[in-house]
Amino acid sequence: MHKKVVSMAAYKALRLAWIKRRARMLQRAFSADLATAQLEATVDWYRFNGKTLPNRVTHRVQAQEALA
Repeated sequence: MHKKVVSMAAYKALRLAWIKRRARMLQRAFSADLATAQLEATVDWYRFNGKTLPNRVTHRVQAQEALA
């Protein structure tokens, strides 16, 4: 069950904490650099919560894919 978040600041803090934990896990599991791990964790956050990616994240994903 989802927890109620009382303020936008609390929501952002929860999101950033989750993304940091997920990024560390991805970094250890796949030997990825920090930037890639944080990008993947951010994409996971939005996917898990059923939300669309913000434009800034979409542009970062496209730039990352262009490098590969």
